Order: sequence, then structure tokens, then C-alpha cells
Amino acid sequence: MDDDKRKEVLRMISYGVYVLTSKNGHDYGSATVTWVSQASFNPPMISVCLKKNSGVYLLVKERME
Repeated sequence: MDDDKRKEVLRMISYGVYVLTSKNGHDYGSATVTWVSQASFNPPMISVCLKKNSGVYLLVKERME
């Protein structure tokens, strides 16, 4: 991703409510999240807080392993 596009995308993150979705195999999950923040510019990363016992957290965790 070129620097200008990365800046444009990361600047689009505003305060509000977001929908996070995840898929692992045939399992799908989604959650509304309110804590989203830019974590790094290079590489482009965001951070999201999820409740540990939520279904979407488990899907994301399994997907990362």
C-alpha cells in the first residue's frame, strides 16, 4: 500500500460504533465495537478491544493461531 493511500485509509477512522466480522472455516461471527484505534502507521495496523468470552473474540483468536 503506498503512503498516500495508507494515510487516507487510517485518517478515515473516527469515533463511533463499528461492526467487526470474523470467519474461521464455516463459523462466522460479528460484534459491534466502540474502541478502535490506529496502532501503527508502518505497517498499517489498528487495534480493537473485544470481550474475552465473546464468540467473535474466540473466532479471531482461533483464526490467528
